[in-house]
Amino acid sequence: MYQDWGYPSYREDVMRRYRPARRQNDREMDEALSQLRADTFFAGWDGPDVVSSVLEAGQRLGATDYFVWGPRLVRAVLSPDVVSHRRRSREQRSAFAEALRRIIHYGHHIRDLDPAWQRLTDEAFEEARAAFVAGAPTEAELERVRRRDHLRTLVGAHDIEQLDTEPLALPELDLSGAEEEIRERVERLDAMIGQALAVPGTPLADEVRAAGRRLLVEAAIRHAAMFRRSSRDDNLAAGVAIVVAEGNGLGSILGLSRQEIAGRLGVTGVAAERGRTVATHAGVRLLKAPERRGDEVDVWRDYVTVIAHPRFQTSATRQLIRDAWQALTEPKGRACADVTTSTQIAS
Repeated sequence: MYQDWGYPSYREDVMRRYRPARRQNDREMDEALSQLRADTFFAGWDGPDVVSSVLEAGQRLGATDYFVWGPRLVRAVLSPDVVSHRRRSREQRSAFAEALRRIIHYGHHIRDLDPAWQRLTDEAFEEARAAFVAGAPTEAELERVRRRDHLRTLVGAHDIEQLDTEPLALPELDLSGAEEEIRERVERLDAMIGQALAVPGTPLADEVRAAGRRLLVEAAIRHAAMFRRSSRDDNLAAGVAIVVAEGNGLGSILGLSRQEIAGRLGVTGVAAERGRTVATHAGVRLLKAPERRGDEVDVWRDYVTVIAHPRFQTSATRQLIRDAWQALTEPKGRACADVTTSTQIAS
């Protein structure tokens, strides 16, 4: 139907209809900010970005004039239930409220509003501001929650507190779930991965070998088409070995560097990229490692990325995740619980 009207899809139809209104809103926003700058509204104050957020919030909640604010609109914009506020710290909410207060007073002045209306608006602002700021987490509390959320992504749906830290055992090469026509190639790749990771006496090398086999089998079961392609076996095998080594923070260990792994198979160039492709087809993400904050000891210094599933993590990686989680865990209380819930909702 939509194709007959000249639109490729319903979504394109909707976008064409709403695009002019969005452009109009952008123009009005730019004009309002230009007026504030021209009237030295920002003089001696570092809040232009916050002002844009306030004006956008007002527009979303029904403001027809950026400089005319009433009690209802003020209460709506300062409602803690607004999704965009849920990740604002107490400090950020204070700055947001201060920007709104300035805009209200500026609007009262240039629009010459009724003093009684001004008084009602100011009273509504003070009442709403108190609740808006008082219930907010501090920046330090929000940072702890963000870091805990990051750790959760490293283990998928698993409970970090229940995460076991036993060494990965090398499983049997079970290809019963893979298509018959690719099994011979997968067996060959598995042997090559073993060769690439053969580093006797290197701590955790056996666990990395186990992770490599698990990743290969998972990809073979999930995405057989990848193993029907004519890509070179040595590139694929070296790539898997590199991904499981580096994803467990072992890329700088003697014998497990990218160059040494690739060298054992005579590979140069694109091996690591091939390994990331295998991980994707296995349904496994490679995520950025947690960052050090302040004067903390950088326990993640050997990790650039982390392979984000316990089935492919060494015992050391899982232990590190558990330790980091425990270090960020506070006694359960209102603030911590509220922030965690709100950030999960907002995401």
